[in-house]
Amino acid sequence: MIILCFRHHMHRKAGPRERKGCPVLNSILFSVVVFVLVALLLLCLILLFASVSKPKLRPADLPRCDRKELLSAKERTMLQDLQTVGVKSGMSAYPRVTLGAILQPVPSAENADLWSKRLSEEYADFVLCDKDTLAVRLVVIHGDKMSPERKAQAEIIEKACDMAGIPFLVVREYNLPGLEKALEQKITPLPPPTRQGRVGRVAASASVT
Repeated sequence: MIILCFRHHMHRKAGPRERKGCPVLNSILFSVVVFVLVALLLLCLILLFASVSKPKLRPADLPRCDRKELLSAKERTMLQDLQTVGVKSGMSAYPRVTLGAILQPVPSAENADLWSKRLSEEYADFVLCDKDTLAVRLVVIHGDKMSPERKAQAEIIEKACDMAGIPFLVVREYNLPGLEKALEQKITPLPPPTRQGRVGRVAASASVT
């Protein structure tokens, strides 16, 4: 098109009042300029709307907060049982531990920062640690009447623990002897640390009945 305009321009005799340049080319350039300006205007409007619609949470605007129980009655009973069983193997039990506190994605992995943030939002119901060194020995999920959202979270927790070599246990309905037997099967002696800081892989989740 540009070549045709150029030939047309060369074969015409320029008059004193004749417009300079090719009309078609000028029309295309005008359309491109208008498109860019409209796109920039839309982008500015989107950014302005996003900044206005997102509320800014300031300390001064914090509403009144009421205290809530850390654990339900069933969870408190289970924590006490885990403490009773764990102390025999030199372990202590801790409730509601975030995965970000015990797991860290490999820095060279793809989207490591995003997964690190995701792990910090997920939590294990209970974590059993070595009493002296606080090395993680077992991650426990209370699997009784899990919601679909919690089931999806449990899958992430199980996969992350499995890759890190941390034993993982799903506990549904249980009794103290059954819980003690399950822990004996899951808990293994800590091997010496490797260069990667990982231990041997352990079998996946199990239910306690």
